[in-house]
Parts: sequence; C-alpha cells; structure tokens
Amino acid sequence: MLNKMLFNTVLSQTLSPCGKYLVAGNIYGDLAVFDLDRILNPVLELLSVEYNKPKHIHSIDSKKQICSLVSTEKFLIIGTVNEICGWDWKAVVSVKLSKPVWSIKIPSQTFLDYNDVNCMWLSQDSEKLYAGCGDNNVYVFNLEDGSLISTYKGHNNFIHSIHGKNQQIISAGEDGLVMLWDTRSGKSHNKLEPHTNNKVSRPDIGKWIGSAALGDDWIGNYIIIL
Repeated sequence: MLNKMLFNTVLSQTLSPCGKYLVAGNIYGDLAVFDLDRILNPVLELLSVEYNKPKHIHSIDSKKQICSLVSTEKFLIIGTVNEICGWDWKAVVSVKLSKPVWSIKIPSQTFLDYNDVNCMWLSQDSEKLYAGCGDNNVYVFNLEDGSLISTYKGHNNFIHSIHGKNQQIISAGEDGLVMLWDTRSGKSHNKLEPHTNNKVSRPDIGKWIGSAALGDDWIGNYIIIL
C-alpha cells in the first residue's frame, strides 16, 4: 500500500482570514489545517512530537488533487479538477468538514476533459475569481452567482500562475509566456518571453514560468517573475 507521507506533494496553501490557520492541499485530495499559534508559540511544558502536525486533515476527494487555494472573509475556495468549490471557514477549522456551500464547473468540450485549476486570484473587491487552468485558458467567474464572465485566451500551454493589480492581470505558463491583460477589455495588451533573453533563460530546465506577480511603489509598476 502506498505510504502517502513518503510519496506526497503539496500543491497549494493559503492563510485563513484571521491569520491563525494555514491550510495546505496535496495530490491526494487532502486538506491539512495547521494551527499556527500552537506551532509558532508552543507551550514548552506541553510540547510533544505532534506540536507541528496538522490540527485536522480533511479528505476533499481522493480522486482529485487540490491544485489551488484562495481565501475570502467567509469562504475557503478550492480549485481541483474541472471544479472550484467554496467551503465555509467555520467548517474548515472544525473537526468534521461538511459539504461545500457552492461549486463552479469549469467549461469543457467533452465529459472526458481533465482540466486542472492550477491557480486562482481573487479581485480586490472579492467579486470576481480568476482561474488559470490546464486547458491554457484563464476563466473569470462572478462569485455572486457563479456565472462565467469572460475567458482569456492566449497561452498555448497550461497556466502556472495568475495575479492582479488594479485593472491588470498577469498570467504565466508552461509555454514560457508572461501575459498582461486589461480586465476592462479582457484582452492581452503585452507579453514577455523571458526564455528568449540569454541573461535570464534556463535551457537546462526549460522555458516554463512558475510564478509572476504585479506590484507597485513610488517609482511605478513592476513585475516579479520566478
């Protein structure tokens, strides 16, 4: 029998709105809930080998890996395969996890499609959810009713990362592209190809981009690429 502790990969993590809990999702569909206060501020007299272990481990779906996680004030949003679900945070930090409060199906061409929700980003007003998926698309959903608002097409391989700032979205993928999108038009207005620059290319490991983020300071906007 496979030992999950020896053959495991954590694909996603996020903090609870209160900052007291860290949750992590793995390839087996397990959601581990860590009590950060217990780990970071242990009581020495009560310290045991279990102090840094998860407070709870919830099995979401053994057939679907937990690809991505994002949090709102009320919900923990979980991206799996072909689906995004929202759980009440009160249920997540309790002993037994109830069913999700809501779910969104990812658009697919056939029922055989296997589409990972690799990354998600929540708009600053928490009204829109952006999902970067294994079919090379970024989907924009209305969290009020779960409807699909828009689909961003431009990548030619699956998407690893998505982030936003003000009216811009940045996405990065296996194809080595970093694409900038205008949220008002839903169209890409610029793209970067780091693998074409000898100073930052990595021919030994490939052209894929694992993460990209937008930021700003007193100088202006900037992009971070990993």
